[in-house]
Amino acid sequence: MAQIEMFSAQVNSPELTLYSAITTTVQSTIVVSGDVANKLAGAPNLFTVGTGENAETIHFSTAPTESPAGVWTFTGCERGYDSNGVIGVAATWAAGTSVYRHQCAYDFDTFKANIEDLAIGIFNNKLLYLNAYGAVIPDTNPVYPDQTEQSGNLFPLPRLIYPHATKGTDHAFWISYMPSNWNGSTVTAQMEFSTSTQTSSNVSFVLSAKKIGSNDSYGTTLATVATITTTCNNSAANTQYLSAVTSPFSITGTTAGRTILWELKRNTGGTDTYTGTVYLNTIKILYTVS
Repeated sequence: MAQIEMFSAQVNSPELTLYSAITTTVQSTIVVSGDVANKLAGAPNLFTVGTGENAETIHFSTAPTESPAGVWTFTGCERGYDSNGVIGVAATWAAGTSVYRHQCAYDFDTFKANIEDLAIGIFNNKLLYLNAYGAVIPDTNPVYPDQTEQSGNLFPLPRLIYPHATKGTDHAFWISYMPSNWNGSTVTAQMEFSTSTQTSSNVSFVLSAKKIGSNDSYGTTLATVATITTTCNNSAANTQYLSAVTSPFSITGTTAGRTILWELKRNTGGTDTYTGTVYLNTIKILYTVS
């Protein structure tokens, strides 16, 4: 779930007043008098009109304009913003009615929803790493990709070599075992890699996968699940690049299967414009548990 917008509070909720009366037919323009700059938090935000159980919360999306001095016009307002349909609905208010930033149900409901969403992300989202040193290299293509490590004074990081000349034919495989509490839903992927030369070209990989279960054959065709393309920012050779996170994708195969077969190869399409060698460090798979 995306985080819900939260609004700043105002210390001690100081009061302003309505400059002119409003009725239920006044929907978007509210005129307030007083020291708005110091008594209301900046846009977008909320203010409350009136007191008691019939008070009304109004949302404003843009900063008000002052004319004449001390009179502020709010446009683009949304009436009855914090309403259950009975309490807090748009009402008629007389000039001189109190206006202030009050902590309302919207604030606390939003705190709760955002905290719960973060908790789900922390406790329910897990990472699986498909590392270079754990890849399976096909016997039918023993040259590339190859497993090696950075040499010289560089950190000895295991990596897979993906040359440009053999892209599309060089591929590596992984086998991962998902936990029993994996909810079987969509996952996302992100790659870490480096390049053999400084470049501002695109590097593109195709990731395929399949879910298998008991009595299923390993000799199965994997389905493409994501194309991962990264525009390099002209950093020096052996600089780590981190791809964007893919859109969520499903893994086809046996519904109850917990074994996942993965395959990665360089993209033969026109999106991969880098003519050098790509060194893959790892693929991060984000999945959710129940």
